[in-house]
Amino acid sequence: MGTLLDLLPFLEGWEYNLKKTEVAEIYPGVHGELLPASGVRDIIFAEKELGWLVGGGFLVVGNNAEQTWLTLRTDNWVWRGQIVGMYLWGMTMRGIVAPYLTRYDTVNNIYGLSVDLAYPLPYKSQARVSIEAPSQNPVVIGGVFSTIRIKPEVGMREK
Repeated sequence: MGTLLDLLPFLEGWEYNLKKTEVAEIYPGVHGELLPASGVRDIIFAEKELGWLVGGGFLVVGNNAEQTWLTLRTDNWVWRGQIVGMYLWGMTMRGIVAPYLTRYDTVNNIYGLSVDLAYPLPYKSQARVSIEAPSQNPVVIGGVFSTIRIKPEVGMREK
């Protein structure tokens, strides 16, 4: 059985929305931005639109960075997890709707997160993907996240 992504080439009225953090190089080839202690950064923030959360990936670097929180939120659904908690729960492989760890390096304080959803997660009015730094230390985050947005002026229809 196909997914929504398989049908998109045959439809019009949609667009990819790619958001990324890019300020300074935090790791060879990876750019990021400083997030102060207890700071929250919305990677995706959509209001009053229709669409789907597709997925993305993040790198978090810094002392106590394993205490960083990731939150995915749509209309009536929320997933919130802390890097160290994901590690303790063994979330190191792709799931259906939960993010997973791609790197957990306590020696170099580098942590990788992937949100590779088995099925795009729909939203009717709002979607938010945010990262919250630990209360003790700032962290540097780098990453990218994508959504599919229905263009309100066109609507989704067959080509």
